[in-house]
Amino acid sequence: MSSKKFARLIAPNDASITTWLTAGALFQLLSISVFPRTLSVLLPITYAIYRLAKAVKDSRSVYTGTFTSVKRGRWTAQLPAPGSTEPRGIVCFVLGARFNHPLGKAAPGVIGIAGALQQMWTEAEENREKWGFLGRTSTLIDISDGEATSMAWLSYWNDMEGLQKFSESSVHRLGQTEYIGNKYPYIGIMHETFKAPEGCWETIYLNMPPWGLGKSKPLGKDKGDATEDENILQRVLRPEQENMYRRMRGKM
Repeated sequence: MSSKKFARLIAPNDASITTWLTAGALFQLLSISVFPRTLSVLLPITYAIYRLAKAVKDSRSVYTGTFTSVKRGRWTAQLPAPGSTEPRGIVCFVLGARFNHPLGKAAPGVIGIAGALQQMWTEAEENREKWGFLGRTSTLIDISDGEATSMAWLSYWNDMEGLQKFSESSVHRLGQTEYIGNKYPYIGIMHETFKAPEGCWETIYLNMPPWGLGKSKPLGKDKGDATEDENILQRVLRPEQENMYRRMRGKM
């Protein structure tokens, strides 16, 4: 895995606050030993002033200069998109991984497993029409776990048959072989599957960027090819979309 891909694995919660403070103190000691004392003091002060000034500037341009991906107002995900003949049921597949090792993501084998997971999602995207893959979330990190790093992904599928084909893919089989073979016993893997038939699911997003099911694209469209009206995410305008029960009945 390249250094760029490895950098994407690093998250602030990979180490405790005391660990980050210790690393910062060591870095400060190193800078004092390398640079003149005045420069070593000015560098962190200058950076702190820059961050404060940037925060003040950005706070004056919310939704115009910053947070521009946020879709203001109330939105709901509709499946299928208008004009589609796809089934309206949906399958949610939750995949999770946990690194039960003091080194966390730096433990042996983690980079390889992370690469296999990324290849799995790439293969799902490449076969989205064949497998009915609608989309997934970015990596979700459990910050409440103080002992180990846990990650999860929510993915959305058209039906169980397509999800089963995904589970039989070559990349998924490779990941299973390495894990089931007990090559890395400290790496935990889990999944949960939920099938919601027509009329048994609903979504609402208020001042949020496209996320979860709302970030998905309808089948039959290439990635990035759907227009605003063809996207699964639709603005709440009609009376039948005003509350949860009406949105669910609208899918029945």
